Amino acid sequence: MSFVADRNAKTSSGIVGVDVHDGRPVWGFRAESDASTDRTMVTAVAGSVVLATVSAPYGPDWPGRATTIAIDARTGRELWRGAGVIGLAGDGESVVVAKKTDGGWRPEVRDARNGTPRWTGKHSIDGPYQHVATVADHTVLSTKDRRVTDIVHLSTGDRLDFEADAPPGLVGSEPPMLVWDSGVAWWAKGPNGFVTQTLPDGSPTKGKSRPKGLEFHATYGAGPYIWGTYKTTQESTEHDDLAGTVAVDRTGQPRSASQAGVVLADVSEKWLVVGKNGYVEVQRIKPS
Repeated sequence: MSFVADRNAKTSSGIVGVDVHDGRPVWGFRAESDASTDRTMVTAVAGSVVLATVSAPYGPDWPGRATTIAIDARTGRELWRGAGVIGLAGDGESVVVAKKTDGGWRPEVRDARNGTPRWTGKHSIDGPYQHVATVADHTVLSTKDRRVTDIVHLSTGDRLDFEADAPPGLVGSEPPMLVWDSGVAWWAKGPNGFVTQTLPDGSPTKGKSRPKGLEFHATYGAGPYIWGTYKTTQESTEHDDLAGTVAVDRTGQPRSASQAGVVLADVSEKWLVVGKNGYVEVQRIKPS
């Protein structure tokens, strides 16, 4: 038996808070008390605040008539709401949102609990879904034409100046670090290093070049290490197996065995989750 969803069906909608230990519902929030075709979606979480967006379902009309509601994650109480706002991300007690203006969508950093803007971007972004990363009390936002990248300190709204050829990837490790990698200039030309910058005010440090023409893409930070994926810059079937997962320190020195053919899924200081041969595998991390 198959079912087809009716996009025009009307119903009320909201979200439910559950206890993470046993899944028991602890509160409910009805975003729409009257029947409507709009839907409620959780778009960001920051500390004790959940951002729920009420809008048309995903499709050609999304995000029409969008309204974002900030809800206390502990009690389910509404804290504030904003029309023409979409939640993008959150960290600590700050949230990143996209606000619709006459000049297009613009990013804002707001206080999560009262909605007060801490920083408002001067450049438009490509819709309410373009966002690079948020971690370690910082967010990276790229403009619509990708020519301007803003790095914002979430708790203060201050911008962080940097120099890079490409938008940075934000990786939180110990200490929190900003990581970016401009990749290779030519296929098979050779390895490039990556750059790290200790947040919030540290100076950039050039990472160690990767050997054998491999390029490294930082994905996660855990403890003092940066975990990521690597692949060959040699575009040929002879080197198709040169791809996998490895951990490095901030200088680029490898700190784990290179796992060829392994896809990085998630990592903590004690556990590594990878995809391997079509299966998910959990590994225990032993400090080097």
